[in-house]
Amino acid sequence: MSSEKSSKYWRVIIFNDALCISGREYATEAYKLDENNFNVLKWVAVLTGSLTDYLGTQAKIEQGNLFKKYLDKAIAMQPTERTLLHMRGRFAFSVANLSWLERKAAAAFFTAVPRATVDDALEDFLAVCSFHIPRISRLC
Repeated sequence: MSSEKSSKYWRVIIFNDALCISGREYATEAYKLDENNFNVLKWVAVLTGSLTDYLGTQAKIEQGNLFKKYLDKAIAMQPTERTLLHMRGRFAFSVANLSWLERKAAAAFFTAVPRATVDDALEDFLAVCSFHIPRISRLC
């Protein structure tokens, strides 16, 4: 890869990082104003989840717990929201696939690791597929 191309990719990464951080700040402020607004919950969850790509291990675990809290609250308000169910399924699958060593190290050095199973993930993925969606119904 040329130096010019890698420089462009690096600028995109920095730009996305800044967008996620500022978007999350606005969403968090909106959440403080109205914790029961579904759209606020949805976007604070989406942005919190996106931000974890740019965080270290401890912050990723802490934000993961917060991400799950936002997802659960939003899904409780609209249980058929496919995007959020899919995100929660991906989260559960990722957590369920942490190795024993990763889980113990994180718990010892950082904070409580979220708990989830592959069955939790499967339940959310199947819920997404159970809704009739004409354009992707052939995929599920």
